[in-house]
Amino acid sequence: MYQVTITCPNCDGAGSIAMTSDLSSSMEHECCACAGIGRTLVSEAAELYEDTAALLEDYPNAIKIERVA
Repeated sequence: MYQVTITCPNCDGAGSIAMTSDLSSSMEHECCACAGIGRTLVSEAAELYEDTAALLEDYPNAIKIERVA
Protein backbone atom coordinates (compact mmCIF):
# COMPACT_ATOMS: atom_id res chain seq x y z
CA MET A 1 0.00 0.00 0.00
CA TYR A 2 1.22 3.48 -0.85
CA GLN A 3 0.20 6.61 1.03
CA VAL A 4 0.46 9.68 -1.17
CA THR A 5 0.38 13.15 0.35
CA ILE A 6 -1.16 15.66 -2.05
CA THR A 7 -2.32 19.25 -1.93
CA CYS A 8 -5.91 19.30 -0.75
CA PRO A 9 -8.13 19.59 -3.83
CA ASN A 10 -10.94 21.26 -1.85
CA CYS A 11 -8.93 24.29 -0.75
CA ASP A 12 -6.01 24.12 -3.23
CA GLY A 13 -3.61 23.79 -0.31
CA ALA A 14 -4.67 27.02 1.40
CA GLY A 15 -6.11 25.24 4.44
CA SER A 16 -9.15 27.49 4.40
CA ILE A 17 -12.03 28.22 2.09
CA ALA A 18 -14.15 31.30 1.48
CA MET A 19 -17.82 30.86 2.26
CA THR A 20 -19.15 33.26 -0.40
CA SER A 21 -18.14 34.07 -3.95
CA ASP A 22 -17.63 37.76 -3.06
CA LEU A 23 -14.09 37.55 -1.70
CA SER A 24 -14.04 41.19 -0.59
CA SER A 25 -16.54 40.53 2.19
CA SER A 26 -16.19 36.78 2.64
CA MET A 27 -14.88 35.18 5.80
CA GLU A 28 -12.55 32.25 5.42
CA HIS A 29 -13.18 29.05 7.32
CA GLU A 30 -11.00 26.03 7.96
CA CYS A 31 -11.27 23.49 5.17
CA CYS A 32 -13.12 20.48 6.57
CA ALA A 33 -11.60 18.09 4.01
CA CYS A 34 -8.00 18.60 5.24
CA ALA A 35 -8.64 20.03 8.74
CA GLY A 36 -6.89 23.24 7.74
CA ILE A 37 -3.47 21.76 6.95
CA GLY A 38 -3.73 22.08 3.16
CA ARG A 39 -2.70 18.48 2.49
CA THR A 40 -4.54 15.18 2.35
CA LEU A 41 -3.58 11.50 2.13
CA VAL A 42 -4.60 9.16 -0.66
CA SER A 43 -4.11 5.40 -0.32
CA GLU A 44 -3.25 3.35 -3.38
CA ALA A 45 -2.75 -0.41 -3.66
CA ALA A 46 0.90 -1.23 -4.34
CA GLU A 47 -0.12 -3.99 -6.77
CA LEU A 48 -1.44 -1.36 -9.19
CA TYR A 49 2.01 0.21 -9.68
CA GLU A 50 5.35 -1.27 -10.73
CA ASP A 51 7.26 1.36 -8.76
CA THR A 52 7.01 4.90 -7.41
CA ALA A 53 7.81 6.33 -10.85
CA ALA A 54 4.60 4.76 -12.15
CA LEU A 55 2.73 6.19 -9.17
CA LEU A 56 4.10 9.65 -9.96
CA GLU A 57 2.46 9.45 -13.38
CA ASP A 58 -0.92 9.52 -11.60
CA TYR A 59 0.21 11.98 -8.90
CA PRO A 60 2.79 14.27 -10.58
CA ASN A 61 2.45 16.93 -7.86
CA ALA A 62 2.73 14.55 -4.91
CA ILE A 63 4.29 16.12 -1.85
CA LYS A 64 5.30 12.77 -0.34
CA ILE A 65 5.01 9.10 -1.27
CA GLU A 66 5.39 6.45 1.39
CA ARG A 67 5.13 2.68 1.10
CA VAL A 68 3.28 1.23 4.09
CA ALA A 69 2.46 -2.33 5.06
